[in-house]
Amino acid sequence: MKKAVNNIAEDKLAVETIKNGTSREKELSFTALYNRYFQLMLFKIMGLMKGDRDVAEDLTQEIFAKAFAKIEQYDGTYAFYTWLFNIKNTTLLMRSVNPL
Repeated sequence: MKKAVNNIAEDKLAVETIKNGTSREKELSFTALYNRYFQLMLFKIMGLMKGDRDVAEDLTQEIFAKAFAKIEQYDGTYAFYTWLFNIKNTTLLMRSVNPL
């Protein structure tokens, strides 16, 4: 449980740095979040996409791009990963309604 608590605190600090830091600090903080959650997100999407890794990687990239673009909307009410996975769910839902 301590690991999860550490991630929540680290995530909040990273988000605050992305919102208020220098360009370099923002880049490093977003990279840290990306590295922490990319594999987890990828494997969850791959399971939904029947193992199509290329599609899953594209969707994962899209989700992280959306998260970065919307980072100002993150208010810390929920854990960052909860917010990120909500973006994932919305993206996948919209993709199923409007497939490419």
